[in-house]
Amino acid sequence: MFDADNILEFVKALGWTKGVFTIFFFMAHGWIYNLYRGRLNDRQKEIDRIAEENREYRERFLKLMDKAFSYSPVSRKAIDEKNHSSGVN
Repeated sequence: MFDADNILEFVKALGWTKGVFTIFFFMAHGWIYNLYRGRLNDRQKEIDRIAEENREYRERFLKLMDKAFSYSPVSRKAIDEKNHSSGVN
């Protein structure tokens, strides 16, 4: 696709100044795009790591609050028994 002969013909067809500038322009933009894409991937990894860490802290905090206020979540079975004894369906 991009071999030396095709590039040389392209540069000659546009003229040396415009041809070299065009090649430089596309190469520089491709390089910047790759840098930007890598930066976004690194950011996404950092976001995923922080989200996992936040989930762990939230679970620890909720367990601490449950323990501090002597709260235990009501089981589904206990709710069903309560509703059945009071006549609620």
